[in-house]
Amino acid sequence: MSELFSERPETDCLSRFTLDRLLAGEAEGLADAQAHLAGCTRCAARLDELRALQKAELSDERVHLRAVSILAAFENRGASRQGFWQLAWGHARYLVPALAAATGVLLLVLHPGALKNDDAVRLKGTTLFEVLVVRDGQGRPLSAQDRLPAGSSLAFRGGCDRPCQVFVAGLDEAGPAYLVEAERPAPWPLAPGPAQMLPVQADLDRASGDERLFGVLCHNPPSRTAVLSLLESAYPRESDGRRDLRPEPPPMDGCVIRSHLVHRLGAPSP
Repeated sequence: MSELFSERPETDCLSRFTLDRLLAGEAEGLADAQAHLAGCTRCAARLDELRALQKAELSDERVHLRAVSILAAFENRGASRQGFWQLAWGHARYLVPALAAATGVLLLVLHPGALKNDDAVRLKGTTLFEVLVVRDGQGRPLSAQDRLPAGSSLAFRGGCDRPCQVFVAGLDEAGPAYLVEAERPAPWPLAPGPAQMLPVQADLDRASGDERLFGVLCHNPPSRTAVLSLLESAYPRESDGRRDLRPEPPPMDGCVIRSHLVHRLGAPSP
């Protein structure tokens, strides 16, 4: 049997701890040990055996066998693939928040002005489209309980997380889709940051029925025709010739569509 794991095979021979230090390439305080090693065939043989074991442990075949052994242990314990990932998540859930926090601190150090204006901080992917009911020169957000008479004035506010352009469109139960127009044709540019008033207003011209108003916010705006075609196809006329405006708007490549359902005075409650 090898004497490798004997703490000190001979009284004058080097200990396993000293051999490990020599194997690791340490030199400080080991001059006497190196001198002993040069003249002791037993210790030299033990060190050679340690080197051979180290090389074997790091061989590709050995690493592969260990991986197979670990997977077999999971199978023997009835661990499914889902269980394996749950185990991985159990460790990652502690590491990921720590890395995220460290990244945040680093960003603050490199860009200390990034959080000067709290209102301007927007989550990635955040977009906003609001419909405001204007009375006596003051606007308030439209609510789901509002029933608006004909002639009511509406204003609009929008916001993006990065530079975008916005259309405002409308569709009622009977008519075609349309774009709310202003002196400057849509789309209108929006800078990233807090919500901004859009350069357009609209007046309700019917006394009853529902209407859905859309904010189409795009980083790469499509044509005006493409916007109208999408809305027409998303809300087709039913057998009675009217549209069901209750569904939310569909997705559109390169854009986010937000909408609000407007109930005119005389329309039944949803």
